[in-house]
Amino acid sequence: MSRAVPAPEPSATSSKPQTTHDGGISRRAWLWTSTTALAAACARPQPTQLPEGGPEPARALTRRGAENLIALAELGGVIRWLHPSDQAQQCEWEPLLLAGIRGVESAGTQAELAEGLRGLVAEVAPTVSIWASDDDDDDDESLDEPACPDPDAEPDAEPDDAPDDARAGETEPGTDDAADDDDAKDDDAKDDDAKQSRARPPADKLAGKFMSDRPGPPARTKAGAASDRKQAEEAAEREAELEESDDEAEFEAEPEFEAEPEFEAEPEFDVDETDEAEGDDAGETDDDETEADDNDPEDEDEGEDEDEGEPNPPAPKPDPEPTEPEGRPPLPDALLAEGEGLEITQWHRRGYSDGSDEQPGCARRIRHTPDARPDCGAPQPKRRRAADTPCSRCDGDSFRPLTPGAPAPVELARGLSGLVPTALWTRDGRTLPESETPDLEPAPTFDERRAWDYDLRDRGTRLLAVIRTWSLLRHFFAHRERVAKPRQGLLEAMCAVAEDDSPTTLHAALSTLLRDFGDGNGELCVDAGAGARRFVPALALRWVEERVVVGRSESEAAHPGDVITAIDGVAIDELLARELSLSPAATASAAIERTVTRLLARPERGATIALEVLRDGKDTEQSVTLTVSADQRSDRPMLADPRPERALDELREGLWYLDATRVRRLDAAARRLRKADAVIVDLRGPLAHPRASLLAHFIDEPLGVLTERVPAGPNADAQLSLEPLADRLVEPDGPRLRCRVLVLADPRTRGRAELELAGFDLLGATLVGSASAGDLGAIAHAWLPGGWGLRFTTSELRRGDGSRLWAQGVRPSVPVEPTIARLRANEDQLLAAAIATLDDPARAAQVRTK
Repeated sequence: MSRAVPAPEPSATSSKPQTTHDGGISRRAWLWTSTTALAAACARPQPTQLPEGGPEPARALTRRGAENLIALAELGGVIRWLHPSDQAQQCEWEPLLLAGIRGVESAGTQAELAEGLRGLVAEVAPTVSIWASDDDDDDDESLDEPACPDPDAEPDAEPDDAPDDARAGETEPGTDDAADDDDAKDDDAKDDDAKQSRARPPADKLAGKFMSDRPGPPARTKAGAASDRKQAEEAAEREAELEESDDEAEFEAEPEFEAEPEFEAEPEFDVDETDEAEGDDAGETDDDETEADDNDPEDEDEGEDEDEGEPNPPAPKPDPEPTEPEGRPPLPDALLAEGEGLEITQWHRRGYSDGSDEQPGCARRIRHTPDARPDCGAPQPKRRRAADTPCSRCDGDSFRPLTPGAPAPVELARGLSGLVPTALWTRDGRTLPESETPDLEPAPTFDERRAWDYDLRDRGTRLLAVIRTWSLLRHFFAHRERVAKPRQGLLEAMCAVAEDDSPTTLHAALSTLLRDFGDGNGELCVDAGAGARRFVPALALRWVEERVVVGRSESEAAHPGDVITAIDGVAIDELLARELSLSPAATASAAIERTVTRLLARPERGATIALEVLRDGKDTEQSVTLTVSADQRSDRPMLADPRPERALDELREGLWYLDATRVRRLDAAARRLRKADAVIVDLRGPLAHPRASLLAHFIDEPLGVLTERVPAGPNADAQLSLEPLADRLVEPDGPRLRCRVLVLADPRTRGRAELELAGFDLLGATLVGSASAGDLGAIAHAWLPGGWGLRFTTSELRRGDGSRLWAQGVRPSVPVEPTIARLRANEDQLLAAAIATLDDPARAAQVRTK
């Protein structure tokens, strides 16, 4: 599909399509009309999900706004994927979440955030409850600071109303101040104007759970004594209109209060820290101050004098209802329905599915009575793989009958909690409370056409793309539970796209999310659902002996074994550090291999690349500067090893070499191997044909290589736990081969090649090289707002003994690592090791017994 082509202006001599003598349209006019109509039909729709004034410009995200959006992401994900109401199924979620982003981010108080979330989901999930389960943080001034301060930025000048002694009371000596000074010295070489434009508060001002791994104590900041007096005066005025507190002791333990909406814009006041930091210097106790405040609440002048003369101002008495955590609200009547004819409706998910037939999983709402077995409905058609479809059965470990009276608790942000029912009472096929819409058809799938309704120039749309990506990974990525801080990754991605409207920044933020989750199959498709086209020079890089080395070259300028020290004037270590953060992978070795292959990729064909290399000399390595041109497509990479030129070659009598990464017709290759005594199978890379199999010619019956598990459920805690799905089977195929097999593998072995490797390992083949990528699994595709696509892994595979393949890979029986010296000698070290193992029967027998 391409963009619409503007129609040419008609010439002065021909203002209408030419006709033939018999009154018909001429061939030229017909072709012009047809081409124009086709271009219009294939044109991408104009974005419709934009504010009235156009795309919202970029601006920094505050901690308050970030926590509000995290609460929205958590709540929206659980309701969207696991709440079974008719209204939620009818909802188009992307417009709803976009409206939530634009409305909820600015919520100032905890109460405003709770009210905004309730209003947003009231129609789609009327039985969801949201309440304040923890103290509010409305008076935390650090919430108005940037959510992701730049630790390398120079700190702003100290404000006039922040005394040095007060600031010293916030930061422990010898920790972050010294670190910030060192960082500032390291930044002397940077441009001053650029630093000023990007300046953010120093890291030691950051507080809260989001940045707990950054330097700086989690202390709140103070605005100074003048600000304290102003807040004390305003609080005293409010206090005259409030009722007396019934529990002064609890007020002393929880001194923070929530400001009324009309005072929200004023500076916030942290009573607890003021009392602790300043009251100790004055030698007064909190009890005395509270008692004086209770006895004379309207004595504002006296409190003002006390603030000027002594460090601790009188603490005003807040309204106890906003500050005290709310109790868990009672369940809605719809969750406690009684009577005859009631059924229970809940989701049954196995893997990821959004309604599209191309997805590897399924999602189905099922109805059952508490004392009857559920009915999944009509069985799904058989898939190509010889296994049950995800929803072909409802019994077993993946189905757990749930009850409407036990909604799942969900921890949001800013002290808010929620109760989300994962099962609802149903009467006459409609969930309670019933939807006012008579038609219960589900909302259309969020496909490519709807994705183009959004404009990535809009700040809210970019935040929506981040939240959708994070929600998909959080619920359906098979290894999500191993992400230590999932909210941290979401926070940093939102910070990046909120303050920068560059597509490069969005791509980097989403790639970093995929890397944080460790999804080796994670990929962003930015060009109409496909990966962006890149061009590379006629050479391939490898990671050898912890150095970036030219593995193979068709360029006269570069030689195999050249060690890269800089690319376009940038040191190789700096490039690796930058690109590694954007390389999703399940293992460190796979991440570095994928990073190295991208170092020379350029978006323009013919781009010139300057390389600084160390080349082997007579006595020592010599420094050489050379240039290469990016003329080849990156989706057709050249070999990175000195492999045999022929992909199927008889190395000597009876010994064959087969490169499955270059031979597409493995069945035809198998016919040529019928008389082979031994075959060396090269799996260093993905298979040339993703559905071909050489393993199938070495078995007589179906071979269950690995057991697949998918996120399934939900359970009572609104979680999709990993449950067995089926075995990954390889069906036998002819001709049957009975020769000995040696397999070459390394971290580039992935996808179907990794399944072949695991199967050969089961058959006792000799594996030479290093561990495979360890990221085999079912891959799903989802569209993102703005027309980008997302590929991610939705299942995991385990061996017969229960050991995990993910992040471990298939390990070799003969470990071999290439060396720079052998590359310079144009020798394939893994192939040589395989031949040596074959020629040494004692070594071969020893390896096979292992």
